[in-house]
Amino acid sequence: METEIKQVQKVDTGAFANEQWPINDKKYNFLPQRETFYFGVYSGGEIIAYAQTEIRGGIAETRSLLVKDGLQGQGIGTKLLQHVENWAKQEKKCRKSVVKTSSGWPKTVHFYEKLGYAKDATLSDYYYGVDWYFMSKQL
Repeated sequence: METEIKQVQKVDTGAFANEQWPINDKKYNFLPQRETFYFGVYSGGEIIAYAQTEIRGGIAETRSLLVKDGLQGQGIGTKLLQHVENWAKQEKKCRKSVVKTSSGWPKTVHFYEKLGYAKDATLSDYYYGVDWYFMSKQL
């Protein structure tokens, strides 16, 4: 079979991925596919924090958690992450919560440790030349 490799846009892979991932997931018993959920914290009708969490295989991975500049350190992120954890455990039956952060954000590392997360793995000299941590806790 003759092949050619091209750089493409994500939109060009959509139909292929939507068809092939379920086949492979079923083949290797990785069903269901991941689901992505977003949670927002509002004040006065304005979003002041959000979290993006993916659920897959009993794991809740919070891929993004952001609190508006100037409002950090007031417990908003803590309440948001605890809400996501409780929701994942109760509604999605997750057994573990996972996050990823880096040594470039030492306050974030401390934030997750304060909430019971422990470093499972370190990727040294990774993105942007800093260490990245994979952290988790049981729900």
